[in-house]
Amino acid sequence: MTDWYIRLQGEIFDLKILADIFNSKDLNITEKEEHYYLYNKDFCNLTDSDEVNKKAYDLLSTMNGIARLKSNKFKTVISDAIIHYDENGHRTASMHLSGTLEMRSSVTAVLSVLGKDGKIKKFFKKLTNKINAKAWVKASFKDDEVKKALRFFGKRKLSWSELYKIYEIIIKDIGDDIYNWVSKSKIRNFRHTANSFGALGDEARHGYSDNNPPLKPMSFEEARSLITTVLTKWIEEKTTKI
Repeated sequence: MTDWYIRLQGEIFDLKILADIFNSKDLNITEKEEHYYLYNKDFCNLTDSDEVNKKAYDLLSTMNGIARLKSNKFKTVISDAIIHYDENGHRTASMHLSGTLEMRSSVTAVLSVLGKDGKIKKFFKKLTNKINAKAWVKASFKDDEVKKALRFFGKRKLSWSELYKIYEIIIKDIGDDIYNWVSKSKIRNFRHTANSFGALGDEARHGYSDNNPPLKPMSFEEARSLITTVLTKWIEEKTTKI
């Protein structure tokens, strides 16, 4: 059996979030020699680095979406190399850059404390909102719509367009059951705002609208919170049916 490790690139805050969420024996992200690596047991039977790269890209897109659901400060992590160990332990590396990074101006989730020895100690805030990461990943690979929704949510720059696409995926799947989680008035305002050029300008889904903008347009943060709630509930329900 051979092993494949996907070297990741991103800010330490985001890499630690992923490592905190994905820590099972079969699927994990670990730190080694100042780098973070993604390991997935399912890669072990693959023989071609291009095939590994394609599957790793799909998996990492899903993982980015899950991580952003758990922390709204999360920024997308990408892969930049594939490390292969053969049956004899020989190591080879190939470069496979999967995208570009968006860097934050400051990391607000780091707590700095002055120790008794006078040295500054830094602690990265751990996620308190635990999820069954393995079940969520499994749901994404059993249901293409779940995978698609998480891929949209994990995009480098989340916009009104991505939020609306996720809404459309979910509403097509469950219809009026969406109102078990959020009110009709909030969904109505979300739809109206997202489609209103008068409310959002170039960020709107449409370049022109005959309708007047909503009296109180929904802010992007409100829309993101709404879709976060709906997407989380939807996936949680999916995992109960696996």
